[in-house]
Amino acid sequence: MTGQGLSRRRFLTIAAACLAAGPAQAKTTTRWRGLALGAEAEITLHGPEDAAGRALQAARTELRRIERLFSLYDPDSNLSRLNRDGRLDDPAPDFHALLDICSGVHTATGGLFDPSVQPLWRALAAHRGAPPAGVLAEARARVGWDGVTYDRTAVRLTRPGMALTFNGIAQGFATDRVAEALARFG
Repeated sequence: MTGQGLSRRRFLTIAAACLAAGPAQAKTTTRWRGLALGAEAEITLHGPEDAAGRALQAARTELRRIERLFSLYDPDSNLSRLNRDGRLDDPAPDFHALLDICSGVHTATGGLFDPSVQPLWRALAAHRGAPPAGVLAEARARVGWDGVTYDRTAVRLTRPGMALTFNGIAQGFATDRVAEALARFG
């Protein structure tokens, strides 16, 4: 969803130095700006142009992979399929890893962090921020991390109409994965 708050805005600014073995090359600034997980993103690399170009391509490939897992905007992403079907079979290792992180943060915050709030976001969006009390009550009945079960073989949403959003955490997860991809280039 757009306009969901600070975490939905610019989330990714990575500066990395790319060093290439061999003869010294002029260092340049190579920059990519675009959208990732529905938010403005930027990657800035400093180093030899050819090495920076390869590193930037690896970073963009990793961003696309992460979006195929966690995007609410792509109807074929793993998250969109889970929200639509209430079940996701054979979740990717990174999908499972993010669920583990979400579970830990949910526990650490006493439930204040809850990725199952997507029904509330949908109700707010559908009613321009002011859903009728009945609609709000229905959405609240679909929220609760206790309704999410998962293991290595499947993720299940146990109440009809449940849905997840990783908007409060996927950007940081993506940043970590992109940083790992860039680190392979020096």
